[in-house]
Amino acid sequence: QTSNDDNSSKKKKNDSQKQQQQQQQHNLVLDNGMQLDMSNTTNVYLAGVSSPPPVLTVRVEAPSPEQQSKLISALKRLSIEDPSLHVDENEHSTHLSGLGELHIEIVLDRLGREFGLEDIEVGKPAVTYRETIVESLDRREDGGFYNYDRTIGGTRMQASLLLSLEPTTKNNISSSSVLLSDPIVTLGPAARSFFDVDEDIPEQDLMEQNDIIRSLIMGCTGSLTRGCIGPYPLSNVTCIIHDVNAEGGIQYLKSMPGALRAAAASAVTDLLTQHKNSVTVLEPCMSLEVTVPGEMVGTVLSDLNGRRGTVGDVVLGDDNVGGGEQKKNNNAVHSKALIRGEVPLAEILGYANALRSLTGGEATFTAEYKGHAPCDFVQ
Repeated sequence: QTSNDDNSSKKKKNDSQKQQQQQQQHNLVLDNGMQLDMSNTTNVYLAGVSSPPPVLTVRVEAPSPEQQSKLISALKRLSIEDPSLHVDENEHSTHLSGLGELHIEIVLDRLGREFGLEDIEVGKPAVTYRETIVESLDRREDGGFYNYDRTIGGTRMQASLLLSLEPTTKNNISSSSVLLSDPIVTLGPAARSFFDVDEDIPEQDLMEQNDIIRSLIMGCTGSLTRGCIGPYPLSNVTCIIHDVNAEGGIQYLKSMPGALRAAAASAVTDLLTQHKNSVTVLEPCMSLEVTVPGEMVGTVLSDLNGRRGTVGDVVLGDDNVGGGEQKKNNNAVHSKALIRGEVPLAEILGYANALRSLTGGEATFTAEYKGHAPCDFVQ
């Protein structure tokens, strides 16, 4: 009897330990030590890793068609390994976009070492500019509906739209750099009522379900890929379609969805053109740190000012403790200083060679993408 009781007690103890182990496996431990019970959760999704948008683009070309095919295959493989690397291929050229000169140089070096592509021709780097609006642009304050009425190939295309453009940036874009975001197109209550769709359905789902709405949104997004100042796509902009109308009603637009797409593109372009003074160009801005000998700080600062840079602070080396006046003077000459600031990417292309020449090879620098900032000068 005693033996049976001991076995029963051991079994209960083992069962209890197994339950505790299973419970611990289902618990998610947070940074602050708290545990979340995940036993009733079937699917757990982790947030994806986001990469900054590319800020520098170069054209790459292989010396032969066979090498070009190999180049494209290698770039696609590298872009899978590195999501911040973008490859744009068309029938005329192949463009490689990355986060800066060093990023592009590393990719080109890997093409030579790992894929045997050493004779690649590389074009001049091009900075990624963008356009955005600094204030709201609303057709409701500028005459109401935009009427599109054209006859193309004997077919009349007519539609009217009431829309507005809003900046998505919360802070004052004129005084700071911002991270880029793609344009957003939304439908207002009156527009949803015209198409007879629920207000709770997201625009992405509506595009998949409704051909007319897809034509409308694609017309807006297509027009936002080119600004009114230069050939630069718009960013940080929300396009709100307040209302839609047509002489033939919804049935006419169902039979002629191209009319609505053309009307949307023309309405966005017309609104931007009328308010060109409210549109600004954005250029990539880099956070810069330069380590330089103390006696060359003034030379480097003068050079940065000439590159439209903004100096945040200068940290001088503090080695002058004890040892007499002679030692202090020697330390003042040989100590390093750290210069922090911001500078447009367009101004520091090839900066490594320039800094080396300026300081006799005694200075080093690091640069990191911070965001896009307004600029009055476009190369």
